[in-house]
Order: sequence, then C-alpha cells, then structure tokens
Amino acid sequence: MTPAVTFHVTGSPVGYSRDGAALRYTPKAVTQWRGMVALSYTDALARIRSGVPLADSPPDMGAYLGLVAVTITATGAKGDADNIAKEVLDALLGLAYRDDCQVSSLCVMLPMRQLGPGGGVKKPREASGVDVTVQFLGEGFGA
Repeated sequence: MTPAVTFHVTGSPVGYSRDGAALRYTPKAVTQWRGMVALSYTDALARIRSGVPLADSPPDMGAYLGLVAVTITATGAKGDADNIAKEVLDALLGLAYRDDCQVSSLCVMLPMRQLGPGGGVKKPREASGVDVTVQFLGEGFGA
C-alpha cells in the first residue's frame, strides 16, 4: 500500500476568480485559503509521522521525485471545480511535491448544484469544507 495523507480544510473553498480581467496580484482571500490548505496538510503529515513506522510514512518532499494522485472533495463550494483544484494544488506545491508535473492523477468532486433563475449557481446549503487526499504512487504510475 502506498502512503497517503488525508486532511480536511474547514470553511468555504476559494477558487481563483479572474472576473474577465487579467489579475496581476493574488487576492487576499486566495492567499489565506492556500495557507489554510498548507497548514492542514502539514498538521496531518505530522500526526501520521508520529504514529507510524518511518518505512510506512509519507516520503519527505525534499527527496521525493515520484508521482502523486490528488483527490479533492469540496462541499459548500461557490467556485468551479478547476479553480478550486488549482488553489489546492498551488498550496501543496513545495509541501507534497516539488513540481506540479508530479501530479499524475487529479480527481475533483463537487456536490450537484442547480442553476438559479439568472443562470448563476445557487449557493450550496451544506457545510463548507474540503477533504483532500494526497497519495504517493512511486516512480511510475501505480507503482
């Protein structure tokens, strides 16, 4: 079994919104969301490493060059799946992997949402949060 880190981030996921204009800065809400994801990952990693033998522990990012699979399940999300995934992946860069080219598999799941009368997405009613799993696959896909 390959090592994995699973963690939960409480709060409404923030996706990178471009609003039709090219942003030359990262909005504060996006920066804060990335920080929450990074902190949740490092906390989960520390809990895992304190309770399992080193051989079964997730690898040290500094030495890890293998592939990773990332699964994201968001509830209460207002953004699009691709924008939420981008922020989670950006937050994990340098923590779970050195380069985003190591992400060989990405699965993003959002609850079913309905379009409102004006065509916009109705605000979800369920509790907000994101569950993320980073699985370390090794040097080749599925290794």
